[in-house]
Amino acid sequence: MKVRIVIEDVPAEIHERLVRRAELRGKSLQEFLLDELEMLVPYPTISNKEWVEQARARVKASGSRVTAEDILNARDADRK
Repeated sequence: MKVRIVIEDVPAEIHERLVRRAELRGKSLQEFLLDELEMLVPYPTISNKEWVEQARARVKASGSRVTAEDILNARDADRK
């Protein structure tokens, strides 16, 4: 099922730039924006609780136990 998303009060300059980008890719503005939205979905924002949960899940799954001290020692070893 598809839904409609409406964004109001877009400044004219931003609209014009998006239209130009869409044209450069040979797409309508609708197609271009849908492509852009699809690229955003896999990447939660840095402040997003989901991002932290995903990072913790990856650490747990990998069994990694790298400490901040380990990281700093490795960094310093590369500088010598």
